[in-house]
Order: sequence, then C-alpha cells, then structure tokens
Amino acid sequence: LDKPDTVLSYPQGQGYSPESCWTRGQGWTVYGFILSYIHTGKVEYLETAKKTGRYFIEQVKKTGYLPLVDFKAPETPVYYDSTAGAIVSCGLIEIYKATGDEYYLEGALNILKAMEKVWVNYTLEEDSILQMGSECYRYGVHKHIIYGDYFFAEAILKLKGSDYLIW
Repeated sequence: LDKPDTVLSYPQGQGYSPESCWTRGQGWTVYGFILSYIHTGKVEYLETAKKTGRYFIEQVKKTGYLPLVDFKAPETPVYYDSTAGAIVSCGLIEIYKATGDEYYLEGALNILKAMEKVWVNYTLEEDSILQMGSECYRYGVHKHIIYGDYFFAEAILKLKGSDYLIW
C-alpha cells in the first residue's frame, strides 16, 4: 500500500449503504471521541467529537430531533433508532462540560425531550422504557434494546449533575 490513507473498500455495515451514515455508529463516534479526550487530554479527540456531534445535531433538526437509523437513507420507508439518540446525548453533554458551548447541551436536551415525548413508555407491559431501537437499516425492525435504556438513564444522570464515568 503506497498511501496509508488509501481506502481499500467500503463494506456495508449497519447503515443503508457503504457511503451512508448509520446514526448509532455516529453516536459511538461522538461519545467515543469525547471519552478519549477526557481520558487523554488530546485536543484532536475533542475536535473530532465536536465536529461529529455538530453533524448529528444538524441532521436530527430535520426530523424533529428524532434520530433516523441512517442519515443518508431514502426518505421512505422511515426507520428510527432511539439508541443512537441516547448514546449521542451522553456524548453531547460531555462535550458541553469540556467546552462550555451550550450548542451541544441544547442539542442533547432537544434529542432527549423529543425522544421522551414520542418514544418513552413507562408501563410495565413493555420490555424497555425507550422504544424505537433498531437492529440496522437492512432489517428496519424497531426493537426494544436494553442499552438504549441505559444510555437514556445515563444522559439524565449527567443532566442532574452526576460526574460518574463508567467508561
């Protein structure tokens, strides 16, 4: 390989297509890079978290802050992924804590409020609190995903002032 930055292939993963943007993967990116910054202090990790967080916020503005499974999928059928919103909200809150930039806090609050209004179900008849998780775009199945509940609760704890970092 002559160039280390040469792309060898674009295998399809969880998203609509190899060139698309799977939102849960984007959520892992936002949260993973801000956690990497917290643990290392490397500014390039913070800058990547901010850039990917801003992209996520700008995309969910288009859908009332409810994350789609893939930002570059066709307009129909519409598939959502609440786990992406819960994960990215945790990351956005941490970006806010690191920078003081309220844009990220407002983004997290808007996502959490939209999901709470539309997708949260506190009845005992459901297997999860946060509804509308998704396996991936190919299957288009909305499922109960337990770690969606975890990250939703973690984001709420962060908003209530908890500095506990399990990661």
